[in-house]
Amino acid sequence: MFSRIGDRTGHAPRRFGWVHWRNGNTLGQRDHQPADAKSLIEVVRENGVHSASSARQTARCLRQRGHRVVLRNDPTPGARQTHWGLSFAFDDKPAKKPDNAGLRIWHLNPRSLDRAVRHRHRQSKHTLNAAFWTWDLSAPPRQLLPILASMDAIFVPSTFAKEALLGLFETPVEVLTLPIVVPRTGLDMRARLGIPGEAFLVSSVLDLGSSFERQNPLGVIEAFHRAFPGDKNAKLVIKVVGRGGIPNELTSLYRAAAYNPSVLISNHSWKPEQLHGLLRGSDAYISLHRSTCFGFDIARAALHGTPLIVTNWSGNMDYCSSKGVFLVDSKMVPVRDTHPEMRGVVGAVWANPNLVTAVEHLRCIRADTRAARFDARNVANVVKGHLRGNAAEEALDRLARRRFDSTQQPIARVTA
Repeated sequence: MFSRIGDRTGHAPRRFGWVHWRNGNTLGQRDHQPADAKSLIEVVRENGVHSASSARQTARCLRQRGHRVVLRNDPTPGARQTHWGLSFAFDDKPAKKPDNAGLRIWHLNPRSLDRAVRHRHRQSKHTLNAAFWTWDLSAPPRQLLPILASMDAIFVPSTFAKEALLGLFETPVEVLTLPIVVPRTGLDMRARLGIPGEAFLVSSVLDLGSSFERQNPLGVIEAFHRAFPGDKNAKLVIKVVGRGGIPNELTSLYRAAAYNPSVLISNHSWKPEQLHGLLRGSDAYISLHRSTCFGFDIARAALHGTPLIVTNWSGNMDYCSSKGVFLVDSKMVPVRDTHPEMRGVVGAVWANPNLVTAVEHLRCIRADTRAARFDARNVANVVKGHLRGNAAEEALDRLARRRFDSTQQPIARVTA
C-alpha cells in the first residue's frame, strides 16, 4: 500500500507539519504565524543534469514575486557534489541550514529523489517537501509511485502529467509551468546552415536523453519526404540535443535522412541563441511526438511566432488547442518501447500520428506562409497566458487554497 509518510487515516500527517491553510496564509506558514510572513523556500537541484535548469528557473520566478528563495545543490549523502551547498544570490539573508525552509522543492530525477526522501528523516520536521516531476506518458512507472507518494506535494508541467497521477495516491498534484525566456533577437541560422532565404524551412528538435520512439523523428522525416519529394527549395533541419541515445536508433535516423538531401541533421553543440535563431527563422516547426509531458521546444517555437504542426495529444494540448495550430490527428495505441525510462510502465497508451494529415499541413503552410504566420501570433499569446497562469507563484497559491477536510475519506491508493 503506497501512502505518504505520516498519518494517512483521514488526518493531516503530523511528522512533517502539513499546513492548515487559513486566512490566505502563504505556503509554508504555520497557523500561529502572522498572515503577512513569508517563510524561506528552498529549491534543490541535481548537479549536471537538466533538472538544474528547471530548478534555477523556478527559484528565479519565486524570487521575482517577492519570496525568500535559496537555490542549493542536492545535499543528500551520495549525491553528485560538484558544488556542495552552494547558495545562489536569490535570498538577501541566505539560511545557514536547509532546516530553516518552510517549503523545499526537489528538482531531482526519481532515483535521486528516493535517496533524498530517505535522508530527509534527519532534516526538519517542519518543512514541506514537494517534488517537481516531469513524465511523458499517460501512466507512471509503478516502481516510482512510493517515491512520489512520500512527498507532501507534487508539481508537474502540464494537465496531462497531472491526470497521469490523479487517483494513484493522496498527495496533492498541481500544474507548475517553467518560464520560457525567448531572446528578442536570434542568430541567422539560415545563413550559417547554408539555407537560402527563399527556401521553405521546417525545423524539429530531438533529445537524445529521452525515448527515440516517443519523439518519433522518423515520422517527421517521412512526412517531409512525402510532402516535398525531390523539392530542393524545401529544407528540414532536425537539431539533436542532449547526450546518450541508442546507436541503432541514431543509425536509423541518419539512414532515413540520407535518402533526401534536403534533410539536415545537426548534432553539434549549439548555444541557446543558435537554437532560438533556428526556431525564429523557420517557416514551420513540426513535432509528431507520440507523447510529451509539456513540449518545451514546441512552446519556444510558438513564442517566436512560428507555425506549429503537432500531434493532437498529451501535454502540448494545454496550449495547442487554439486557432493557428496545425493539429495532426492520431490513433491511440499501447506503448511499445525498450527505452530504459519505460521500465515498469503498465497500461500506458500513446498516439500514432497520421502522416497523411501531417503532409497536408506542410503543404498548406508552404502554399500560404504569410497567413500561417499571422495565425501563429494568436498561438504565441495563448502560450504566454498559459505560462503566466501556471507559474510557480500561482501553483503555490492553488496548493495553499486546498483545505484539508478531516472528514474526507481517503481516496484510492495503489496496491503493490
